[in-house]
Amino acid sequence: MEPYRPTPWRRPRRLRRRRSYARRRLRVQLTGFLRTNWWPILAFAGLCAIATIPVTLVLRGYLLGVAHGAVAIFFVAAVRHLFLVYTGSTRELSGAYGEDNTRDVLRQAKRRRHIWNSIDNLEIQSGDVDHLVIAPAGIYAIDSKWHATDLTDAALERDVATARAAARRANLILRSIHLQAPEAQPIVVVWGRGQRHLPEAGSVVGGVLILRGSALRGWLSQRPAGAISQEHATDAVTKLRLFKARVDPSRPPRAK
Repeated sequence: MEPYRPTPWRRPRRLRRRRSYARRRLRVQLTGFLRTNWWPILAFAGLCAIATIPVTLVLRGYLLGVAHGAVAIFFVAAVRHLFLVYTGSTRELSGAYGEDNTRDVLRQAKRRRHIWNSIDNLEIQSGDVDHLVIAPAGIYAIDSKWHATDLTDAALERDVATARAAARRANLILRSIHLQAPEAQPIVVVWGRGQRHLPEAGSVVGGVLILRGSALRGWLSQRPAGAISQEHATDAVTKLRLFKARVDPSRPPRAK
């Protein structure tokens, strides 16, 4: 008889595979765009294929593969550009880039033990929390933003309002899982060109801290420890992961 080997813990499928809100919205918009415009896209693909015929007759070997690859890349890039222009999805795409950048910084901060852990894309029916960070200094509800242009007062006000709403959702989630922890503090992390106009130490607008993306890891490393222990953080992360696996706002509620 083989010795008993405990089965390693695995994340639930719904937790592992769920995309962020921004990426899910992009996927829905892309699907709708392709379904609505499949005939022009197919005709454009045919024109690209016809354009490769003279190249195929002239070139051979490696150069022929390069030419075919260039045409394929041109086709994909053109369809992508048309999708962004036609649907106006540039904002969702830039938002996804901002979330990805913040996620990478948080992974580095965890390896350096500047934070205990973080949960991305926590959602309830009223909206989502981009990143809920459990750190020795407390809990942070981070809202990632990408600004390709200069920051304006109106943009900052929108970002502050969004971060406050995300912090309220985070605190509702923390109370719903009966977690004894400090309230989540709202933070806006700005990526892109807009972050150049923020001071290195960040700026406080309406009680909400706004940080450069490039300064996030340094800011986390300077926070004083003592508010949350590692054991408390482990318990919090376990409960939050179970909550995320159980609550899926992207699916309609079951009929009673």
